[in-house]
Amino acid sequence: MDNSEIAREMYEAWNQGTVDRMIDFWTEDGDWHWEDPPELPDRRALRGREDVEAHLRDLIEFIGGMRVEVEELLEVGDELVSVVRFTVTGAKSGIQIDTPIAQVFTFESGRVRRCRVFTDREQAIEAARERSG
Repeated sequence: MDNSEIAREMYEAWNQGTVDRMIDFWTEDGDWHWEDPPELPDRRALRGREDVEAHLRDLIEFIGGMRVEVEELLEVGDELVSVVRFTVTGAKSGIQIDTPIAQVFTFESGRVRRCRVFTDREQAIEAARERSG
């Protein structure tokens, strides 16, 4: 299975509401970084699979269901740039959000070792190019 297929399966697990299954796609020491924008209120680095899992569970509790639709998957060197559309309806507020996000994944032995999140597709592609040399 290639990295694009792994990413698609991971997003499908998320869409089915199964954090337990989604977190299976991460290495034990996998990390997650919000790279931009700096004013984003939830901008932080998550270190380790347990931290990522706790964050995902908190997200579901806070905002309710979130649907992720894959718009584009690009192999850039050893990185996978994933452009997805997040669709959220706030569990308590009813506020609807529909926004694209770009994620840059680094895989290790078929699992996510690092996920970097960007609000800009071009910045994500450039970051992947820089990391891939």
